[in-house]
Amino acid sequence: RRFMKKLFSERVLSCLLVLIMVAGMIHPSVFSSTVSATPEESTIPQKSETAVNSEPTVEVEIPQYNKLTTRAAPPTSITIDNITLQSGQYLPRGATYVTSTKPEGGYFYYSNGTLTMDAAGYWCRSGNDVISADGDLTIKLIGTNVITIDKSFTSSGTGIKTTGKLTFTGSGILEINTILNNGINASGDIDFSQTGTVTVNSTKSMAINCGNNIVVNGNLTSTS
Repeated sequence: RRFMKKLFSERVLSCLLVLIMVAGMIHPSVFSSTVSATPEESTIPQKSETAVNSEPTVEVEIPQYNKLTTRAAPPTSITIDNITLQSGQYLPRGATYVTSTKPEGGYFYYSNGTLTMDAAGYWCRSGNDVISADGDLTIKLIGTNVITIDKSFTSSGTGIKTTGKLTFTGSGILEINTILNNGINASGDIDFSQTGTVTVNSTKSMAINCGNNIVVNGNLTSTS
């Protein structure tokens, strides 16, 4: 009996050890379907974790572009007395015709908003404005230039008339002589930036009439 009892105890112990080893080999997830949370556990709020970006935040300021300031296009042509001078054309001194070839003597030459006067002269007998431009005009002076409205005619013409800004440049000389009307008339600014001399004479009216500012950076003489 003692032998049988001892043998039985050893076999029972061996079986328990085998069961323990088998149980240790089973993954815990096998039992997950049999485990349920208690009501208290299900009501516990879960703490959410926010991912933290270790990279620094760079704020980029988008520049605000200003609207482009647009300027009026220069006039495609100007008028000298009753002669239309297109861009790229010459009016020879003392002539009543225009040409695309540079003359040998003095001339008026117009190009893209700039009228070059190189030893030019014009004696006006029609009563019209001698130089007329619809818009901004720059006059470049080379040599000695003269604009005269004939005193033999009762004339109301203006020496130079523009509806925009009038700018003088160059190292030449310009003399303007008028009778009943202004020597120079501009709706915008008049800028005397030439290194030469501008002389304006008006017998019975204003030498210079300007709708805005007159800036004298060069030599200017005016009589009225």
